Amino acid sequence: MGSNTNKWFIGQPYEMNPHEVKYDTKITSFNAQKSEEDYQAMKLLIAEQGQQKPCLLREGLMGDGVNRTKAAKELGRMLLVIDVDPAIPDADYIALCNADTMSTRKYTPTQWAIMAYKLVKLYGYTDKKASMMVGLKDRNAIGQVRYIADTKYKKLLDDLFEGTKISVTDSNGEVMYTGVSLKWIKSAIARIAEKDLLEIDTSEDAEELVIDYNLLLKTETAKKIFFEKYAKSDLPIEVKQYTCTLLNLMFKYKDIEKDVDNVK
Repeated sequence: MGSNTNKWFIGQPYEMNPHEVKYDTKITSFNAQKSEEDYQAMKLLIAEQGQQKPCLLREGLMGDGVNRTKAAKELGRMLLVIDVDPAIPDADYIALCNADTMSTRKYTPTQWAIMAYKLVKLYGYTDKKASMMVGLKDRNAIGQVRYIADTKYKKLLDDLFEGTKISVTDSNGEVMYTGVSLKWIKSAIARIAEKDLLEIDTSEDAEELVIDYNLLLKTETAKKIFFEKYAKSDLPIEVKQYTCTLLNLMFKYKDIEKDVDNVK
C-alpha cells in the first residue's frame, strides 16, 4: 500500500468497494484515456502485484483512477483510495490527479494547446502555468485556441482534439483552410469575419447590424480595452469597427517591439 506523502492527503490509504465509487466529473474529464492495450497491461499488473497507488477522493468523490476502478471491478477486488483535503483548490487537485500521467500522453502540439486552454478556462490556471504543466513550448497557441473558442467555430476544437483534420468554410461554403494548424485556423476565421463585414448592407433601411467584435480584435489586450471602454458606448458601429482596427495595429506593433527587445 502507498503512504501519506502529500500535504493535501488526509490520513492513510484504505480500501473501498469499487462499485460504490462516485466521480467528480469536473476533475476526471481531464484524466488521460488509456488505449485498450494499455488498459489490459495495467489490469494485468494490478492482478499480479496489487494496486500500487491509491485513487484520490475529495469529499467522497473520485478525482482520478477511472481505469483502476474499472480494473478492480473486473478483478473482483477492493480499491485502494486516500482522502484529500476538501480545501484543495481545483488547480492543485488537477495537478495532483495527473502528476504521473501528463508526460505519458502522446499528444500533438495542437492537442496540448487545447488541454492547456481547458486548464485556464475550467480550473483557473494562468496561460504561463498551464503551458508549464502540459509542456507546451508555444504559449501563443493558448491564445489561438481562446480566439477560436470565442467564435461560432468553437466546435472545431473538439474535432482537433480528436486528431481530425478540419476545414474552415465561410457562409458561402468556400473552404478557407484545411488542416490542424491553430495559427492558420485562426487566420482563416479572421479573414471570414473581414469578408463578412465587407458584404454588410450599410444603407439606412438595412436591418440592425450585429457585429462579433471578438472576431475583429486580434489580441487579448485589444479585446480588454475595447470591451471596457468602447463596446457599450453610443458610438456608431462604423466608429467601433475603426477603433478595433486601430487597437489591432497598436498592439501588433507593441508585440513586434517586444520581439525585438527579446532578440537584443
